[in-house]
Amino acid sequence: MLRLLGEVLVDGASPVPGRARRLLATLALARPAAVGVDRLVDVLWGDDHPGNPTAALHNHVSRLRGALPPDVAVVTVPAGYRLEAADDVVDVARFERALGVAGARPPGRRLPELDEALALWRGEPYCDLDDPAALGERERLGRVRDALADLRADDLLAAGRVHEAVAELEGRRARDPLRERTVELLMHAYVAVGRRADALAAYRDLRTRMVEELGLDPSPSLRRLELAVMDDDTSTVPAPVPHPRPETEPDLAPRSVVRLVGREAETALALRLLREHRLVTLVGPGGVGKTRLAHHLVDEASQPTGGHDRTVTVVELAPARTEQEVAELVASTLRVHPGAGRTSTDRVVATLRHDRHLLVLDNCEHVVEAAAHLVDAVLTRTPDVVVLATSREPLDVDGERVVPVAPLPLPVAAWLLDDRAAALGLPLPSGAGTADQVARLCEALDGLPLALELAAARLRSMTLEELLDRVDDLLGLLVGGRRTTASRHRSLRALVEWSVRDLPPDLHRTFTRFAVVAGSVDARTAAAVCGLDVDEAAEQLAELSRRSLVVQERAPGRPLRYRCLQTVSAYGVDLLAAGGDLARTRDAHADLVLTDVARAGSLDGPGPPGVDGLPSLAETRAAHRHLLGSGDGPRALALAAGLQHPALFRMQAEVFGWVHATADRFGSLDHPDAERVVAAAATGAWQAGDLARARSLADRAAGIAARSGWPDSGASAAEARADVLLFDGDLDGAAVQWDLSVARTRAAGPSARLVTRLADRAMVAGYRGRLEVVEESLGEARALLPPRDASWFTAWVDYAEGEALAATDPARSLAALDRALALASTTGAEFTIGVAGLTWAGLQVREGDPAAACGVLRDLLLRWRRAAAWVQQWITLRTAVELLERLDEPVAAAQVLGAVEAAGGVGVTGPDAQRLRTVGERLASVLPDAAEHVRAGARLDPEAVVDLVLERVPAATAPTSSAVEREQRRRDDSGAGGP
Repeated sequence: MLRLLGEVLVDGASPVPGRARRLLATLALARPAAVGVDRLVDVLWGDDHPGNPTAALHNHVSRLRGALPPDVAVVTVPAGYRLEAADDVVDVARFERALGVAGARPPGRRLPELDEALALWRGEPYCDLDDPAALGERERLGRVRDALADLRADDLLAAGRVHEAVAELEGRRARDPLRERTVELLMHAYVAVGRRADALAAYRDLRTRMVEELGLDPSPSLRRLELAVMDDDTSTVPAPVPHPRPETEPDLAPRSVVRLVGREAETALALRLLREHRLVTLVGPGGVGKTRLAHHLVDEASQPTGGHDRTVTVVELAPARTEQEVAELVASTLRVHPGAGRTSTDRVVATLRHDRHLLVLDNCEHVVEAAAHLVDAVLTRTPDVVVLATSREPLDVDGERVVPVAPLPLPVAAWLLDDRAAALGLPLPSGAGTADQVARLCEALDGLPLALELAAARLRSMTLEELLDRVDDLLGLLVGGRRTTASRHRSLRALVEWSVRDLPPDLHRTFTRFAVVAGSVDARTAAAVCGLDVDEAAEQLAELSRRSLVVQERAPGRPLRYRCLQTVSAYGVDLLAAGGDLARTRDAHADLVLTDVARAGSLDGPGPPGVDGLPSLAETRAAHRHLLGSGDGPRALALAAGLQHPALFRMQAEVFGWVHATADRFGSLDHPDAERVVAAAATGAWQAGDLARARSLADRAAGIAARSGWPDSGASAAEARADVLLFDGDLDGAAVQWDLSVARTRAAGPSARLVTRLADRAMVAGYRGRLEVVEESLGEARALLPPRDASWFTAWVDYAEGEALAATDPARSLAALDRALALASTTGAEFTIGVAGLTWAGLQVREGDPAAACGVLRDLLLRWRRAAAWVQQWITLRTAVELLERLDEPVAAAQVLGAVEAAGGVGVTGPDAQRLRTVGERLASVLPDAAEHVRAGARLDPEAVVDLVLERVPAATAPTSSAVEREQRRRDDSGAGGP
């Protein structure tokens, strides 16, 4: 059995170590939902992430799997990992089930089951976790335990074991003196043993504590019990009942019939606030599931474990329009009869004045002022009513506590879509392709539960592929849903119309203009797009955020940012187009994107290039589509040229796709960026492994350069040709082109392009043994860099130093690579992380620490596979040949060597060629049939070669500096100078 009610244990297995315990507890807490990799890394390491967190997490998952019994499994899913286990083998599930089973049996006949269930409790559940979800689950399970203990006390009294009941209840009262149910049972037990004075003393002590600490009186049932005991007539003392609410009271709360997923943290927070405060408002955008969450909270609060001895009434405010209608709707739902001369609000207050009530007001947003006035009257004029409201904005009433309800995260949204489709008899096929389509659809739908349910319903007549093909028309496409839902919830458009219709004119105008912003932006950008000054924009966006039409994003050290949900944005764009203002607004947005892209790629821009200044991918995508669609060639070329470095460093195949599209359409224009864009398209081609297309585009760029007379004509074409020649193995030809590129770039003045081209020139010089060119190029590049560290360009120069000196000065090379990896991680330069990591791993293999290279090499193979970067993959497989030989895997080394030698389009030259020849000779000397294995490897499919390496190279420890230290000691012993 998997035991979570205390320290995490697995029956019949060795103790689970610390991090694995946290991993197992986190997966168990989320069961059956999956947990994402980022979330698991944060749980295991907090802010102190390892160098390769994904690989480190995989290691812990592998170890955990080895510690689990056959009936408990950790399953890999596209978003992360999921724990699979039947309820019978998880103590938490058995513990909860015992409450329902025991509660259905009569008192006196359930002690064995209760004792068995309570024996499962060994301490604080999920004690290894300290996040809000675990806290909420801990509190909920504590309430289950209290309810089981209550039932056991009932049984002890029914079985005549009264003194035993007294002893147990006195102990529970000492631990929680404010729990009314414990005091009620204890009073019954005292009366049964003739201790009437103790029963009265227990009540008075409770009342004193509640008044002093909570400002509340005990419940009516306890007050009635006190009066009966004071009468000294035990026949009038009512028998204890399992559920405090009288059976005759009407329960007007609808019950949830669909399982709520992904709302554990919100549920825990809301239940705690409902116990401690009198007004809790669930706030979030339309369709996010506020109503369903409210119904779920009513279910939870109404359980014996929920802590609420209250009548529940749910009032749907959608039909109301005025303050009077709101009050009348509440009054009629409460079944309050009209009274002459009294307002509906007065009648509601009079009805609730002496009641313990949970009043749920659903959909307050369109009558928020009226709802606020009613709630204020109820809270200030009744002593014991708790209000739970749902709205797109807070009510702003004294004492209000807000619970934000955000869209579902991607893994939960994907699970919900799959579940709702299966419920309609339309199960989604399994496989990575389907998982990717589901993820894209969930992202397009912003993770809104209602939109996901409408999409599931649409699958009756469309496939996933067809839905994705029409993703830009989801507002009109997603209609239908359940017959019992409100009309505004039966289409996505109707839902958004409901959210927007009551906006005042100024907010309506700002909302529609801001809708063209696809990513998140600060107030400066929003102001320019919306035609406002910055202060006005900030004020109006804050108000739209209050109304859940705009999302605020907060991060330490960064300005407040704003974005629209895609589903809401689409409606705003439709309104903008209908008003004839769409083209102008999109032009203003594209201008800002162009400015920010240029600033982010500038050496003298504000802040670290590539970090804070670059627009989001979604925002840039929107600008690109507009410029291409409107036929604006000059600005489209400027944008594509500015995106070369972001696309390269971040390995964004989609962005290179935009560059290709721009080159195809506008590359023939007489414009200074035409050559740059065609050359940038060549970069995208070789990064994707298409060297033939890269060569063709490089030649096309050279042709453009020959016809133009711009200051740096020919520089970008020479860069593109140098890359192709380098991958062809022609080092001398590549060096000539780099010299040409640097010279023409230098003539145009200092720039980021000059920095990267000098760095690339230094690398090729290092391969050729021209160390004086290496030092000259690196020195000039560093002199151009601004005095700051967090830059793509600084990281690239550091990598170039490490790459150029790898063969001649390993210690200096490793130090430079460490700097490059640190900066690349800070700035999100994925490509730099990959190539610098490969050089680092190669040095570890050759300098005597191959175990340290294992995890890094595996990560690189997976990284290049995800990016479909086959040029880099084949270069990585060269190092894999050396590593496999060092790991005493000669057969696998020979097979991968054969595949590398047979790979077309990626030339091997210089030190790499010599090392592979040497490895081949060593393999032939120790492996009699080495040639046959080499031939077998040459016949392997490229993906099979990668799989072979992943199978034979073990996941290893995190990178160490032992190789660096050994090299430095060698240099010290030989008297060589430092770097």
